[in-house]
Amino acid sequence: MNTSNPKAAEQPQPKTINDLHQAFAELAFSYGMVNRCTDGASLVCLEGDCEKLVMISQAMRLQAKGGVK
Repeated sequence: MNTSNPKAAEQPQPKTINDLHQAFAELAFSYGMVNRCTDGASLVCLEGDCEKLVMISQAMRLQAKGGVK
């Protein structure tokens, strides 16, 4: 039985510079994979990492403006 608070799981966690750093590292790894093998899977990973980086950047920008506490 799950006793965790469901509302707590819905609240977005504040993003930090460490989250951004991790997203850049994942993007660099995916870019390296695309350079070695140009199959569709590596391109999908690269696209996903780019989207993750955008989402983290947007969340951090919103936090900086005071939108998320």
